[in-house]
Amino acid sequence: RLLLPIVVLHGGPSWPHNYLIPLKQIACRGSNEVIFYDQAGCGESKLMGDGTNISEDFPHLLDPAYYSEEELPTLIQHLNLAHYHIFGHSWGTILAQLFALNANDKTGLVSLILSGPL
Repeated sequence: RLLLPIVVLHGGPSWPHNYLIPLKQIACRGSNEVIFYDQAGCGESKLMGDGTNISEDFPHLLDPAYYSEEELPTLIQHLNLAHYHIFGHSWGTILAQLFALNANDKTGLVSLILSGPL
């Protein structure tokens, strides 16, 4: 049985991923690789400059399409993921759904796992 990696999209916007780390223990019982990352401008992800005015300096970070159509596909390509699952929590469910609907290359997406209040 082939176990595919799970890419985790955290909530927020602006939250770090670390509140979801306990899910890794559950997923790893089945030997799935769990991939956490902080979306641009969130958690340990650093912005260039002082970042005091997000809406002026980094307006793309306020657009969910940036994460689903630029950042997430770039991450998947960088990690060379041929097939994968996406787990989205809260804000991450929006990004996951937008990715599934709009991304140019989503041929490796096996499933969406959506969790949270949204």
